Amino acid sequence: MTHRWLGTATGACAGMVLVLSEAGRQEGRRRSRLWFRASLLLVAVLVLVTGFFGGAVVFGLDHYTWPP
Repeated sequence: MTHRWLGTATGACAGMVLVLSEAGRQEGRRRSRLWFRASLLLVAVLVLVTGFFGGAVVFGLDHYTWPP
């Protein structure tokens, strides 16, 4: 469930990043560019966390541990 809803939130936030990207392309829109960069970083973190939970769905929660 966690992976599913994080994926949904990531997709929705990616749409927001697209809108902020287009708003920041206009001249003199420094604040829009700042919000775009901050939200892009947030979406990158969401992709990372969603990928971790996707690996946990397939391989188990301790899938990053080294074999003994």
